[in-house]
Amino acid sequence: MTKMTRRDVAVGVGALALSALTGTAGRAAPNDPIARGTGTTRDNTIVPAPAPARRLGLVDLPRAESSGYGVWTRGPGLAVRTRLDLMPPGYARSPTGRSLSCASSR
Repeated sequence: MTKMTRRDVAVGVGALALSALTGTAGRAAPNDPIARGTGTTRDNTIVPAPAPARRLGLVDLPRAESSGYGVWTRGPGLAVRTRLDLMPPGYARSPTGRSLSCASSR
């Protein structure tokens, strides 16, 4: 087990306080390419592009990217399916077809 020093705790608390004060906690940076245009697999998927016709040997791996390997594209989204076969025997779906909330108000 690694021993945590007072300095480690102070640095962590300082970083947390700084992110809270600057308002960046839990948000992606504006220039973060992952944050833009992300959705769910309902919207689109990421699929590999077709492999190039030229096969590479192990000694050619440094040229894989320039040969067209490792290219990914956006594919179609996936349809949403309700999987009731995963539920235990006797499971009854709510009349509205939606899940019941665990935090229901009384």
